Parts: sequence; C-alpha cells; structure tokens
Amino acid sequence: MSTAFLFPGQGVDLVAVGRDWVERSASVRALVDAAVAATGLSPSDVFGGGGRALRRTELVQPVLTALCLGICGELRAASIRPRFVVGHSLGEMAACAAAGVFRERDAVELAALRGRLMAREAGRRAGGMLALVGVDAAVVDEALAFGASHGQVGLAAWNSPDEAVVAGEPEALRRIAARWPNVPLDVAGAWHGPG
Repeated sequence: MSTAFLFPGQGVDLVAVGRDWVERSASVRALVDAAVAATGLSPSDVFGGGGRALRRTELVQPVLTALCLGICGELRAASIRPRFVVGHSLGEMAACAAAGVFRERDAVELAALRGRLMAREAGRRAGGMLALVGVDAAVVDEALAFGASHGQVGLAAWNSPDEAVVAGEPEALRRIAARWPNVPLDVAGAWHGPG
C-alpha cells in the first residue's frame, strides 16, 4: 500500500487544527511563527479571539502552508513518508515543498505573496464561495443556471461525488443558498470562479 499526503486549500478550520499543533510541536510552531511574522502579527493575534484574524486571506495562506509543512515534518519524523504528494489550490505550495521542489520557507513566502495578491483582488471585487451538499451534477447545473440570472457564478470544485463548491458574486450566491443545501465557505473572494 502506498502513502499519499494531500494538502488542503483555503477553507479548512485552522483554529481547531492549528492551535493544537502549534501548542504541542516546536517544529510546527517555528514554521507558523515565521509565517505569522511575515504578516506583522504575533501568533497570539492569530489564534486568539476565536481565530478571527485567520479570515484574512493574506494571513491564512502563509499560516496554512506553514502548518501543513510542519505536520508533514512531524509525520516524516515518525517514519511516515509519502510516495505521492498532492495539493488542492493553495495546498500545491505545500505539496511542492514536500516533494522537494523548493524549500519550506520559500513555500511559506510564496504563499504569503499569493495571499497578499488575492486579498488585493478580493478588495477590488466582492465575491464568495459556498459548498452545495447532497447534490449531483444535474442539481449543480440547475443551481448555477439559477444563480447566473442574479450575477456571475461558476463551478469552483467538486469536493466529493455529492458536494460541489460554487463561487461568484454575493447576490448570485445568496440566491443559490436560499434554494439548495449548502455550507458557506469563510473566504474573501470567488476563488476558482468567474471573473
């Protein structure tokens, strides 16, 4: 049996996972502290107050990358080594570093730059994302067609056979959310979507 490490994109609950790892692992804490320092905040600012600061794209991206790489290091230290690595969206940064394409610190710096650029773009154009749950392709097509009559919206990802993420303008998403079961994603923009 082969082992693979899958690195997630933005949207995971960093407060629940991150705080625990930062508290119990010096190596994870060192990477996360370096990521946070690049943003001008302190680690207590990040995980304090219920983690509200982690809603900021320019912060969550380097912190998530650092956290993923720190956990990867802990797994490797426990002799758990992947044969394959893969990343979704932002997770590609951590996957590349885990595969040796570039250094961990470089991945964190690239994620910080990516986060700043995406935050800038989110400030220029309102948007968001939501996961449609318990749906199939026909339902997603129907939801997208309905949403398109209220603004730009598009398919962002299939998370599983019955969960799709859509991204777009706030009004289109609001209308879709009123008609189909969903989970809003706590992100600042319509990532992987139209526009």
